[in-house]
Amino acid sequence: RTAKPVEIRYAVKASQDQQEAQLRLLAQDADQRAQQIVLQFQAEGHARDHLTVEIQGQASRCSVVQHEVSGLRTLIHTTAAETQRTNRETQEAAARDSIIVPGLIGTAVVAAAFLL
Repeated sequence: RTAKPVEIRYAVKASQDQQEAQLRLLAQDADQRAQQIVLQFQAEGHARDHLTVEIQGQASRCSVVQHEVSGLRTLIHTTAAETQRTNRETQEAAARDSIIVPGLIGTAVVAAAFLL
């Protein structure tokens, strides 16, 4: 049997319609996938922004702690120096007292002897 020109045109038209429908479906699928990618990228962007804020907050807290540690280190060194100075003064006073006290005791003994 031979195909008639009307049947050929109909077949060609049906084939073209089918190809156009397939292209529309592919285009819709591509659009949906692109929208999903954009939404995912936006969500990840929000997550990155949140992490950036979190990191900046942690960095700020680290800076505060570092400053406090530096202050404590300075206080420790100052206190240690004051303690060493106080110990040295106490040792010097004890050394003076060990020289002066026996002399005072001797003077007191001599004065007591005179009084008796």
